[in-house]
Amino acid sequence: MKSFLIWALANCAICCTVAIGQNTLILNIKDGISKVSVEENLILRPYLSDLKGAYLDLEKAKTRSNPIFNTQLLFLTDKNFAPRNDKLMYLSEYNRQDWFQITKKTQPWGQRKNNIALYKSNLNLEKEHLESTKYEFKHDFAIKWLEAWDAKMDMKLNYEAINSLDSLLKFSSIDTSSSTYLRYVILDDQYDMYLLEAQSNYSDKIKDLKFTLGFNDSIVLDTNGFYYQKLNFIDSVLIYGNKLHPSFKETAQAIQADKANLKLQKSLALAGPEVGLLANPQNKIPYFGVFFTQPLPVFDRNQQNIEQAKVDIEKSSTNLQIYTLKQKADMKSALQVFKIQKAKMDKMIIAEKNADKLLAKTRATFVNKKASEVDIWEAELTWIDIQKQYYQTEYDLRKSYIELLYIFGYL
Repeated sequence: MKSFLIWALANCAICCTVAIGQNTLILNIKDGISKVSVEENLILRPYLSDLKGAYLDLEKAKTRSNPIFNTQLLFLTDKNFAPRNDKLMYLSEYNRQDWFQITKKTQPWGQRKNNIALYKSNLNLEKEHLESTKYEFKHDFAIKWLEAWDAKMDMKLNYEAINSLDSLLKFSSIDTSSSTYLRYVILDDQYDMYLLEAQSNYSDKIKDLKFTLGFNDSIVLDTNGFYYQKLNFIDSVLIYGNKLHPSFKETAQAIQADKANLKLQKSLALAGPEVGLLANPQNKIPYFGVFFTQPLPVFDRNQQNIEQAKVDIEKSSTNLQIYTLKQKADMKSALQVFKIQKAKMDKMIIAEKNADKLLAKTRATFVNKKASEVDIWEAELTWIDIQKQYYQTEYDLRKSYIELLYIFGYL
């Protein structure tokens, strides 16, 4: 009865954290990863704004420069030189020189084309950065889901321990002054507190999980929802490297953007001329001409920006080499950890079965008074300890599997 009340209190406290009228979402880890959305997630939304900004920069790069209009009016101020000396001397076309000019700055040597290519590369870089950030967020969600699952399993274990201890208290209640009975009472009270702590921890993990996904609905974990898939991809990835990983693609795209920038800076070494047409009536005598101005690259040939672009390419290329080497080392390490955890889990499955058998057998002999109180006490503690190790080992295995998928780019 006591264990039931504790369990009911724990579940009631969890339910109180859910607003009335909300829907309940049963969530396993695989479905949760697929629900990570850039548009719906408040944390990821700023990265989408960066992508939109890169798209606007590209559209701006495609826009041609505006023509420039220039006009000048020169009035004759000395009457002695005026062809016509009348009241309208200052306004007369015979006593005035006009200048009307329209020009446009040009982008020769492929400058416009290279500029567009650079912003296209920057746009692609933002896309890869968004995908890489989203992938990191999926990994963050997977770990938080696993932590929530671990908290739920902790609740389950504490409830099972309380239920088991309560049944032993009934057998020992004949002599409530015995040391064995007092031991059970103390241990039972401890697990009552552990259960309340586990319930509070689970509630916090669920709230964190909801915030990560941007959900308002209530979330109930599907504890059977973890998935393992065949790892056929591992051998080929270890040999050839994983070029599909979002971080690799982002790093590789950074090199392409730097190369596009170098090409643009080289084309800007010689600035484009400004050309146009002009009309210059002088004292009503029509003149027509062309306008051309060209900066001479005597001192400034864009050397600094060209050299900086070369440095950026070298830096991004080095970053890709470093990433590739680190990725291969991380993949081998993650695979080794997963294999070790899997081997430990296989042993823990056997240990759990043996602990169940030991407890059941000891209980049976204890009821028939063929086992001492020390035997049942040790069997009970062994069972609880094995259960803790089992769930901890399962948590470590699941986490190593998530890290394996994450590092290999298959999360």
